[in-house]
This record gives sequence, structure tokens and C-alpha cells, in this order.
Amino acid sequence: MVGVKGQAVLPVVLRGIGFLQMKDLSKANRALARPTAGVWMRCAMDGCVDMAEIDAGLAGLARAAAVAADSAHAPFSRFRVGAALLLDDGSIVTGANYESASYGLTMCAERVAVFRANMEGARELVRAVAVIGKSAEGGPGDPVMPCGACRQILAELAAACGRPDMPVVCADARLRRVRLTTVAELLPHPFTGGV
Repeated sequence: MVGVKGQAVLPVVLRGIGFLQMKDLSKANRALARPTAGVWMRCAMDGCVDMAEIDAGLAGLARAAAVAADSAHAPFSRFRVGAALLLDDGSIVTGANYESASYGLTMCAERVAVFRANMEGARELVRAVAVIGKSAEGGPGDPVMPCGACRQILAELAAACGRPDMPVVCADARLRRVRLTTVAELLPHPFTGGV
């Protein structure tokens, strides 16, 4: 089974968070094989599964998103969100939400990560996405789902990568429960602008 404990690990470079090394992506996980059908089925039935049940590579990606959330600028909502994108080479690009007093100018973590990947020339190399939100109260909450604008950006990203079924991992603040989905499930009919 992909992602079981005891597999060889590879260091993964986290772009933008150079001090952190994720060491739980195995060679098999770099290919990001989908979790077992049973895990996906349970997730579809009750909405969430335990973090321990998912692929170790996707769990590591969720942990990278949690670290990114700590860098969020959220003085108004006090709700920090982090996003992480796994690239083909195993590196991870992260983003965090940035709030503005003019609320319409606020940027979501998912879009920050995608724009950052684009600037680094990695827009078409994304394999998977993870999102996590942390409230000021510190409660576990439910796994955070991308907003509509982020779903559109993720759909365009998935299309550019040729991966409409790109995995999306949405985790709770304590990294215990996750909701597994795909970009296509989040936004089955994205706006294409006639292209």
C-alpha cells in the first residue's frame, strides 16, 4: 500500500519555507497514487477520514499547508488559511491568506500559492493541493474548503496541468480529519471564457 509507515523517505524542498524539510514522502508517493478505494468511499459517505488513513505524501502536503497558515496576515477575521501545492519534482509551493482593510482586496491562500507557483515557472507542474484553516480560538473546526474564486483558479490550474482530477486535501486545524476531493469535484463546470 502506498503511504504505509516504514517506507523510505525523501527530503522535499519547500519553496518559500526554506527552514522546513518534509521527510515523509516516499518514492512511491512522489507518483501520488490515489488512496485506496475504501478511503475515498468513506470520505464520500461521511465527508471526512482520519489523517492517518490517507497517502503519506498527501498528509505531508497538508502539514506544509498548516505551516503556511502560520504566516497568514489575518488581523480582521483572525482565521489563518494555508495552502500547499505539490509539484512533479516533489517540491512544495505554499501560500497563506492576506487580508486587507478593504475586504475585496483580500487574497486567499490557494490563489497566493497558485500565483507563486506561476511566478516560479511551475504552474503546469502541480500534482496535488492541500488547504487548512486555523481559527484564533484554536478549535478543530471542519476541514476548510476552497471558496468559489479559488475553485475557479484551481480548475484553470488543473486544466493547465492536464490533471482535471487533481487531488485536493482539505484538513482541519489539528490535522486529524481530512476531506479528500478533486478539483473536478469542487467545480465540475468551470468558467472557460469560451476558450
